[in-house]
Formats: sequence, C-alpha cells, structure tokens
Amino acid sequence: EQELYQLWVNLPARDKMMNPRVELLGGEEETPTVITTTTEDDVTTENDGGDLDDSKIATKTIIIAGEHAGRRGSVVTQTDLSILHVQILDPNAIWTHVIPETHQTA
Repeated sequence: EQELYQLWVNLPARDKMMNPRVELLGGEEETPTVITTTTEDDVTTENDGGDLDDSKIATKTIIIAGEHAGRRGSVVTQTDLSILHVQILDPNAIWTHVIPETHQTA
C-alpha cells in the first residue's frame, strides 16, 4: 500500500521563488514511527513499533517532518513545522503532541 502526501507550505518572502522539491519516503522501517500501547493496567507506553501484538496498539504516529516524542522526521523543510500522520486505533486512547515554542499557530 502506498500513500502520497502533497504539501504546499507558505514560505517566507525570500524563499517564495525557490524550485519545488520532491522527496520519497521509505516504509515504516525507514520513516520514524512512534507507537503507544495500552497494557491491561491501562498504562500507555511509547516504543518504536518493534514486534508488537496489533491488538495492543493504541496510537501510531508516522513522523513525516518535524519532531514528535523525541524523534525527528527525515523530510527537510524551509520553515519550522511538523507533519504527522496519526492513527488512533483504540477508541479510549489519548494522543498528545507538544507544539514547540518555535512554531506559530494560526
């Protein structure tokens, strides 16, 4: 299965006329992924998705650009931003992301 992300980012004036870039990302083994699991005691832990039982996965976050949970995506950006593909697989799961102070929100 393949997914395509096409992103248009409003750049600072000095960068507006730069050539567009295309980056190909690898699969989960090459793209940083953070998986949280919920144990029988409802304790949530983060890991890199090693050998997990799919039924224990609460959330799955693929880090395309920027940072999440101490891991950095491979895509280089002109501005400081985060692009995350988040899947919430457990309806009772809580997903959080700390927005860096350097980010601007609209």
